[in-house]
Amino acid sequence: ELRAKQEQASPGKGDFRRVFVDNIHPSMTRNEFVHLLSDYGSVQSVVLPFNEEGKSLGYASVIFATDAEAQLAINMLHGSVHHGKKLVVYSSQPPAGRLKVCLDRL
Repeated sequence: ELRAKQEQASPGKGDFRRVFVDNIHPSMTRNEFVHLLSDYGSVQSVVLPFNEEGKSLGYASVIFATDAEAQLAINMLHGSVHHGKKLVVYSSQPPAGRLKVCLDRL
């Protein structure tokens, strides 16, 4: 039973619960971001990096409880405007070249 729960909680091959979000306004807090996402499902994990001044770096990785919740968040949030910026929201595989841009920001 414990093993089954661990497999459910751990992202694996073919897991589409992970969502990436780009173009997040620097002033958005973690709590604001989680609240925004929780309208579409149960948020299991959020990685939203901040700089030394406490400003968002503009991108995040999110894991939802189910694939369906992740897809709903993508459908509803992609292209939506928050804090004057249009969010770019996509599934576990970022568009070609985008991962390198995100890693270069670190």
